[in-house]
Amino acid sequence: MQKLSIATSEGDVSALYRVISNNPDLLECIDQKPFNHTPLHIAAETAHTHFALEIMSLKPSLGRVLSHDGFSPLDLGRERITPLHYAAEVEEIDFLAEFLRKCPASIEDVTLCCETAAHIAMKNGKLRAFKVLFGWLKRTNRKEILNWGDEDGNTVLHVTASTNQTEVAKLLVKYVNVNAKNHEGLTALDISNTKPPIQVNARMKKILLRAGASKASRLHQLPTLAEMLGSPEALIEKIFQINAYLDEGLSGEMRNSMLVAAILIATSAYQSVLSPPAPWPPQINQRWSLEKW
Repeated sequence: MQKLSIATSEGDVSALYRVISNNPDLLECIDQKPFNHTPLHIAAETAHTHFALEIMSLKPSLGRVLSHDGFSPLDLGRERITPLHYAAEVEEIDFLAEFLRKCPASIEDVTLCCETAAHIAMKNGKLRAFKVLFGWLKRTNRKEILNWGDEDGNTVLHVTASTNQTEVAKLLVKYVNVNAKNHEGLTALDISNTKPPIQVNARMKKILLRAGASKASRLHQLPTLAEMLGSPEALIEKIFQINAYLDEGLSGEMRNSMLVAAILIATSAYQSVLSPPAPWPPQINQRWSLEKW
């Protein structure tokens, strides 16, 4: 164990394999303990990423072992950069695919800057790595991750527009919200318009426009959550409250029938406000007046 500790602290991959050759069951023994500060924890703490990748390839289950403080090795990476993030950054596509297979939940991991592995691949221009991640997200039905924003609210499409990667844009526009705004209120088309007028940028704009992308200034301005909570309760909110109430203790058929009735009543009330009934004809008003007296 002492030789393994030295190899780990130095990030020496060659020394790691020498230790394992002398004791082939070493990593298996470490994995058997429910709580353990493993070499993978140490490699993550000391930012020996290559060393961490080697251990993960040899024993992927060590990535789930918790330390005595309850932290997994992935929780301890510098700036929360996991082996998956690193593999995307350096385009180690075989390891990337294998890591996803052995640890599928890692696709949800984000760095301290809220970057997914797809963000990192695009920011570093790693097309092959992105295609591996994109293929995994499609096949596992996790395409919503492509709409996640980083700390600046930029989705992968924002990054793609910023770096003029048209091949990726063609893949993305079918699966993402092309009019998502970042924290500056900019869409991918806005970002594309800020770039120098070069030919590749013109192609990017064409791809975005064909997919229905718009400038932020032309989009309907929806109220923020704070604005909505500070305003009078809207009719549609009341309908959803009724729906939630009806969810409890009623069959699906009864709930749907009562919800339809509630919507019809609410709609009728709403229409009556917009279009009040016409006044009675003069002759009716006159007859009513005579009969009253």
